[in-house]
Parts: sequence; C-alpha cells; structure tokens
Amino acid sequence: MPGGSYVVPDGVLQLRGQPVLRTRERALQDTATAHRLWARSERLTGVRYPWPTEPPRAE
Repeated sequence: MPGGSYVVPDGVLQLRGQPVLRTRERALQDTATAHRLWARSERLTGVRYPWPTEPPRAE
C-alpha cells in the first residue's frame, strides 16, 4: 500500500461494502487530533512510547 493510504469499505459511512483504497482524507492530515488521540491512549492504557525527539526515560 502507498504511504498515507488505508483501506475502507466503500458503503455508506464506510461501514460495509467492498474494500477500497483511500488517500488524502482530511482525517489523515489532522495532526492535532492524532496527537490528542495518542496522548489519551497512553493515559488510558498506561503504556507510553517516547517520541523520537524525546530522550529515553530512566525506569
């Protein structure tokens, strides 16, 4: 698959249907929402992965 693409059903609200390749969806470009989702997922799961720019944490 090309980078930045994903597969979804082609039906209403992408809930059912034949698989189709999607690219350049607005949601893929929404980095602010992606960051909030990542941060919330870390809080809810208790699992944290440092960003590449962060130094590793001592445990």
